[in-house]
Amino acid sequence: MAYLFIDKSKKVDRSVIKRLEALSDDFYFIVGGDGTFIDTALDYNNKIVVPIAAPNRNNSRSLRSAGQMIPHDIEEIDKIIEAIENDSYMIKELPVLECSIYGYTYKTIADFYVERGVARGALRYDIDIKDNSKKMQISAVSNGFIVTTPLGSTGYFSYIDILNKKEPRRIDGIGLAHILPITIVNKIDGKQLDPEVRSIFSMKVDIEVNIRRDADSHLYGIPKIPSGIRIITDKISFRVSKEGVKMLVLSRS
Repeated sequence: MAYLFIDKSKKVDRSVIKRLEALSDDFYFIVGGDGTFIDTALDYNNKIVVPIAAPNRNNSRSLRSAGQMIPHDIEEIDKIIEAIENDSYMIKELPVLECSIYGYTYKTIADFYVERGVARGALRYDIDIKDNSKKMQISAVSNGFIVTTPLGSTGYFSYIDILNKKEPRRIDGIGLAHILPITIVNKIDGKQLDPEVRSIFSMKVDIEVNIRRDADSHLYGIPKIPSGIRIITDKISFRVSKEGVKMLVLSRS
């Protein structure tokens, strides 16, 4: 019997549920939206994840967020089941991003972001980046920052594109973005570069952030902790996990 997680707010026929349950236990079906997918994708990381977008109970169509992380709609359920039965699907490896702070390590397939409190001043922070042989130092004053995987890059990381009514593009690597920055100073080996609101690094990057001002900031993006966790002044590190998530993708050929 396959593993299932179905968002209770979504409209899914009981007949569909029974058909999915009858499939192999190698698969983990997640029926819901992007948020449900992010929160539950790591629950069974030894399974092949099959995310499926479904409409809300009070709506007749599948609703997608700006990120559009889920590749399949509930209307494609027959194609999904047929592909599994005929072993004619593809597997896409999703990188998992780790965030370590206060002795804990959190994981996500999407993004983490740190934002200042509403009633406080701007966030001040320094970032040390090691990407293969390249070493970069960044000092910034902003409302916060975002670190994202390719999957999460069409979400908050693309806020500039979304505000300018442009289609977000998925990046190939780990992305770093500053949220409404006031000042950005970028240096490589002591040489100052032009400031960049968004940067893209390889999957081997190590990012360490030193928060220099208590701005009532919170770390968000932790699966199943929507309120985030309070950050005072401390170091936060980000890197790609050694183990990713296997996601089923239909062959469109």
